[in-house]
Amino acid sequence: MAQRGTYRDIHEHAVPFAEPLCERWLPQGKRKGGWWVAPVPWREDRNPSLIVSLSTGWFQDRALNEKGDLLDLCAKVHKVPLPEAAEAVAIIVGHPYRRTAAR
Repeated sequence: MAQRGTYRDIHEHAVPFAEPLCERWLPQGKRKGGWWVAPVPWREDRNPSLIVSLSTGWFQDRALNEKGDLLDLCAKVHKVPLPEAAEAVAIIVGHPYRRTAAR
């Protein structure tokens, strides 16, 4: 499995793609200034409480104070382990990372 440092590299490479990733993963949301605001897709959320910074790629569920980066967001939205999410994001944004752990 890759080290977290590699994940940081993928996240940093993905930040310029934050808005299209949010459009793809959180289609119920919308841009508000420098943020993507959406209902939390992994729990019932009547008042959108998920915010994603489009300049840093960091998200926060304001209701539960849960935070993370774009890789964590991908893992939560798609209900997959972090290594799988990292590989998926890397492929989407054109980062050369490939997971080396046995599948």
